[in-house]
Amino acid sequence: MNGANNSFEGNSVVYLERNGKRYLTTHATGGQGGGRLYPWTVTLDLEKVPPGQYTLVAENDDPSGRGNPDSDTRTIEVK
Repeated sequence: MNGANNSFEGNSVVYLERNGKRYLTTHATGGQGGGRLYPWTVTLDLEKVPPGQYTLVAENDDPSGRGNPDSDTRTIEVK
């Protein structure tokens, strides 16, 4: 999976979610600094993930500590 962000210190968290449970949480680091997006790439090994529909989530780090990170989601089907 590829993405881009401009989060604090270039950190993002990427995971699959279904019914409130997280699967395959991994971190992506693209770069840091304001005013531009930094590309990142992660690979998720879906071999042990049960088939079904999941929400793929990529969210920025939230340095404010408010628990309100920016995120982007996509619905995917694991077969």
